[in-house]
Amino acid sequence: MRLTGSVPEAPREILRFDLRPLSCALPLSSVREVQRAVEITALPGAPRVIEGVVDLRGTIVPVVNVRDRLGLPAAAVRASDFLIFVWTGARLVAVRADTVHGIEHVDAEDFAAADLLTRGSTEVAGVVRAPSGLVLVHDAESLLRQGEAEAVDRALAELGAA
Repeated sequence: MRLTGSVPEAPREILRFDLRPLSCALPLSSVREVQRAVEITALPGAPRVIEGVVDLRGTIVPVVNVRDRLGLPAAAVRASDFLIFVWTGARLVAVRADTVHGIEHVDAEDFAAADLLTRGSTEVAGVVRAPSGLVLVHDAESLLRQGEAEAVDRALAELGAA
């Protein structure tokens, strides 16, 4: 079975990871780097979707709780987790993952855009059919919405003023 649809912007390569029980991915073009998880510091005043912040070589980076966005149960940070640092436009954010599988090539015929599957989904750009099953491909630009980004900026400003 092939997933079809007019998808001119299907990602050519993805970084596949797990948010158990889901298999997920991000377009490789949006990924800056992957690191082992470190302690996430709470950010008072940040929106619920922000787990906290981490320091990436002197840059404070908000950690987006994609588990919460997808309605998955909360999970404590484990030493075996990873942080995927992703560009959402001009802003760098991190996404926590249970496992990172690596880079995979995507054939256009194996990608179905989210608008072909459901209406109103902003978190998921589409679905890829992989040998291991279906993979949800997240829209990196939608990881942090405009209002959430503004709230993060205010919380970081308050933190800096304290």
